[in-house]
Amino acid sequence: MESSGLMTATILAQEATAVRRTGFRSLSGSDPSLQYGAWVRPRAVGLWAALGRWAALFLFYLLSINFLILFGPRL
Repeated sequence: MESSGLMTATILAQEATAVRRTGFRSLSGSDPSLQYGAWVRPRAVGLWAALGRWAALFLFYLLSINFLILFGPRL
């Protein structure tokens, strides 16, 4: 039982080191439903990526409306 706790502590320490080194978090052994040990970015980075996607979509929407207003009668 004690060796299992030591192994868990070792794995957690290795994952903490990997997070500091790469900025990614490993979910290798913590979730049995994940296959092949997926790597995920922390939640804040995903939030910025989602905001960037929404901003790009909004700019595309504005540009397409502008294009239709300017060149619509000529089409």
